[in-house]
Amino acid sequence: MEAGHAFARFFTQLARAADELAAELTRQEAATDDGATLAGLGSRQRQAFDALRAARRDLKTGEIADAIHYDFSNCWMTLRRLEQLRLVELVPGSRPQRWRLLSSS
Repeated sequence: MEAGHAFARFFTQLARAADELAAELTRQEAATDDGATLAGLGSRQRQAFDALRAARRDLKTGEIADAIHYDFSNCWMTLRRLEQLRLVELVPGSRPQRWRLLSSS
């Protein structure tokens, strides 16, 4: 039975280490370089983010797509990913729909 307890302790410690690693990776991902962008942001995501930051106003998807020379559909998906990362948001109730940086970005 001692071997069973050893395995149980080992896996308990392994689970704690995995939780600590996951928490650290989450913290690193949420960290921003000069408050602007997440580490590991893709090039198109960074371009879309930078376009919004440079504009200093809410922009339509088409305006962002034009600014980064990207098609509308892919730009929309890029912005949705930035929204999931909590960097930008779709302005509630805006018609036409507009995007803006979140204040913490």
